[in-house]
Amino acid sequence: MKRAVIFILGIGLWSACGIEPVTHQSYAVTFRVLPDSLPDNGQVFITGNQDLLGNWSSGATALLPQPDGSWRRTFSFPSGTNLEYKFTRGSWRTEAVDAAGLEYPNFSLTVDRDTV
Repeated sequence: MKRAVIFILGIGLWSACGIEPVTHQSYAVTFRVLPDSLPDNGQVFITGNQDLLGNWSSGATALLPQPDGSWRRTFSFPSGTNLEYKFTRGSWRTEAVDAAGLEYPNFSLTVDRDTV
């Protein structure tokens, strides 16, 4: 019983000190892609190491078409989040490639401010 009273008293003192949990600033991260070419009815997807980016599922998270021909989408991530991501047309067989036809390595970004 004595230990329970001390524990409860300790919790009361902690909350009375005004200690608040640490919260992380979140930032908007906008991904924008302007494909050189895209088949009719084609779409652009992002996939990566976060739930919002589809957890590496190649066709889970579509970017949104823009009037200028680009594709974009904005997400919010806590400061310090390490992002790794790639772009596809909905399948790993249609992963973005460079001018030589080679797959890009994972793109990466550590979130520390609003970013486009």
